[in-house]
Amino acid sequence: MFRIAIISLFFIGCSSTSQGIFNKPKIHATQPEITVEDFKGHIEYLASDALGGRSAGSEGDKMAVEYMVDFFKKAPEAEVTLQPFEAKSRRMKATPQTFNVIATLPGNDLKLKEEYVVIGGHYDTTANPKKRFLSFKDGINNGADDNASGTAMVLELFEKYASMKNHKRTLVFVLFGAEELKLKIKQFKDLLDDQFKTAKDYKPKIEWFEGTWSRYKPERGKDRRGITGADIKILKNISDKINTVPEDKNIHKTILKILDARIKSVDEGYGIDWATAEALAFGSLLEEGYPVRLVGQD
Repeated sequence: MFRIAIISLFFIGCSSTSQGIFNKPKIHATQPEITVEDFKGHIEYLASDALGGRSAGSEGDKMAVEYMVDFFKKAPEAEVTLQPFEAKSRRMKATPQTFNVIATLPGNDLKLKEEYVVIGGHYDTTANPKKRFLSFKDGINNGADDNASGTAMVLELFEKYASMKNHKRTLVFVLFGAEELKLKIKQFKDLLDDQFKTAKDYKPKIEWFEGTWSRYKPERGKDRRGITGADIKILKNISDKINTVPEDKNIHKTILKILDARIKSVDEGYGIDWATAEALAFGSLLEEGYPVRLVGQD
C-alpha cells in the first residue's frame, strides 16, 4: 500500500543574526547527534547578512539552495532533486524563479519502504523592506525564526536518519521556496473569496433621515401623506413663467426651441420630460410659500 505522512516544521528559534560577512559552515560526514553547535551554525549562515535575505529569486535564495543541496549530498544514499518553478504574483513586475529542494532517503524495509514520510519546511523569507531615510536598520530581513530555524531542523533530522539508517519507511525531506510569497497571494485570494461570500447576504444600511431630518420618522407605507398634486392652471402658469424669455434677451435658437417645446408639452399635458416636471414641482412649492434649495451635482 502506498502511504504518505507529511510533517511540516516551522521551528521558532532564538537565534538572531545581523552580522556582516559570515563564512559557510563546513559540511562534515553525517552524524546521529543533533547538536546545538550544528543547529546554530545552520541558522547563523542562512540568516546572515552575507545572504542579504532569502526572498524568492534573490541572490540569497540561490546561496541558501546551494548550501542545502551540498548538505543533502553528503549522504551517498540520498537522492537529491531540485524542483524549479516560477513564483508568479500579479503585484510583482518580474516573475522570480526559485526552487524546492528535495532529498529522499530510501526505506530499509522491503514492504514499508513503499510508504513515504514527508518532512518539510520553507526556507525563504519575505522581501527586504525598503530602506528609509535616516534609518539605522540595514534593510535586510534575515529571517532567523522565519524560517532559518525550521530549515535547520529539517537538515539536522536528515543528517540523523542518514547516519542511523534504521528507518523502515522512505523519508522525503523537502525545503520549499517562495512559501512567503505564496502565503501572501493565498491571503489575498482568501480575502476576495470571503468578500464574495458575504456580498450575497449583504444588506446596506441606508439612513435617509440623519441630522436635521432625524426628527422626521415616516412609518412604513405612510411616508406619503396629504394631497401632493397641484392645479393644472397653476402648473401652466409656472410653465409660462420659467420657459418664457424676456424680449430684451437674445438667446440661441436651439435653446429657444427647447423652451417652446416645454411650454407646448405642459399645455397639451403630454410628453413632459423629467427636467420640466422637476421645475414645475419646485415652482409649485415656491407658489405655496415653501423655500427650495437646490444642492448636489444635479
